[in-house]
Amino acid sequence: MPKLPEGTYPVDPIFEDFYTQHGGVDVFGYAISSAYSTVQGKKAQYFESVLMVYDTYTGTVSFESIGLDLNLGELPVANWSGATEGGIFVGPHFIHPAFASLYLSLGADVVGAPLTDPFHNIAQNRIEQHFETLGFYIDLSNPNATASLLHYGRLHCGGCNLKIPQTENAIVAPMLSDAAFYSEMVALGINYSMVGKLVEGPLSRTDGSTDLVFDSLVLYEQDGRMGIRNVPVMLGFQEDQLYYPSSDPFFVFYPIDNGGGQNVLTVFDDFIMANGGYDVSGKPISSLRNLDAATEELVQCFENYCLIYNPSTQSVAPMPIGERYLQGNAKAYVQPKIGSEGELGGFGNDGGEDSTTTRNPAPFTLIAQEQHYNIDSQTNQVLTFWVKHQETAQPGMELVLTITFPDKHEETITLPPTDQEGKTSYQMAPIPGQNGSLVRYEACLIFADQPPACVEQVFMIWGNP
Repeated sequence: MPKLPEGTYPVDPIFEDFYTQHGGVDVFGYAISSAYSTVQGKKAQYFESVLMVYDTYTGTVSFESIGLDLNLGELPVANWSGATEGGIFVGPHFIHPAFASLYLSLGADVVGAPLTDPFHNIAQNRIEQHFETLGFYIDLSNPNATASLLHYGRLHCGGCNLKIPQTENAIVAPMLSDAAFYSEMVALGINYSMVGKLVEGPLSRTDGSTDLVFDSLVLYEQDGRMGIRNVPVMLGFQEDQLYYPSSDPFFVFYPIDNGGGQNVLTVFDDFIMANGGYDVSGKPISSLRNLDAATEELVQCFENYCLIYNPSTQSVAPMPIGERYLQGNAKAYVQPKIGSEGELGGFGNDGGEDSTTTRNPAPFTLIAQEQHYNIDSQTNQVLTFWVKHQETAQPGMELVLTITFPDKHEETITLPPTDQEGKTSYQMAPIPGQNGSLVRYEACLIFADQPPACVEQVFMIWGNP
């Protein structure tokens, strides 16, 4: 038997036949947890793409409805307007032709009802569609690509030890689970499918604002209002020179000052107008130029994002600028506490260990996850923690939880001892606060003879009227 990648598990024998018969690792990815018993007496195991469940009474395998848990039915997705030949309708939703065969082979009872129509995820250059238990995608940059599954399991499993690299196109951005956040984006005119995956955030800045850094766009909240950072301007992509209108029909002139302006490639203008207009992109700040000497790709920057044109595929996509923005603005952020191992943790929540700031004296590992990444002031928040010792779950461990609220007052709670999975939870009452306010929490194992092992994380108040 081939050796499994670090952080993955053997497929439990109870799931093995179903897993193998329906495509195995090529379809579902690796098992990212061991099998465990649910409170309903069923057996379950996480895979990269799904949460499989075995009913001991009926002897059948099904998938848990984690697409519903992630609120993917709340995505602001328009009805499909593309080709329909070969696709099928299920209720009010159309299933894309590329997904119909996989949907039928797995079975409607297993896949669940469609939550959205298919749509073009611009930033990932894929067609994707979400269902109750799993998500489909097809890579548009690969003409030979077939339907694959999005990594719902990776996003949903807060206690999984995810050490294997993730297939880039299978990433489900954590922020997609927050319908209130995307309603604000829609109100700004931003097409959420163009921003790409969340790189970091929420990140508190020294000026009191909060950044949400995506691949191709950076949003911020300040005093309960959302805006767009002028990242290309901040990165120095702006040119001083203005130009006169070009007679080339492949350009559209954008006037800026005294008859001068920038000539915008027509396909860029089309993209901009289809994605919120120049109110979202900002005015052009550079002329068209080669991305680099080794490629024929063309790039042009606007105040809020840059666009790349690939002539071989005749496609337009936003340029990844989030990482570069972070590197140049590290000093502007309120830094999280430094762990005993000397590493800084991020405040993102991608369902894995990298989502937390830890101070864990070896060999203890603490993992934290909140039920709602962003939450309004009428909804209960649930915090869940896992304790491991050299990768083994630790039952009977007591954690001390400290919560810092938006008004800066703190509460300290001793949590119930961890269960057989090393897990314990705490339900918070609704939290008053303005949109954009942060709630920080820290859970620690206290030792008499050594520093505490702690995990620290943050979530945001958002969605209040």
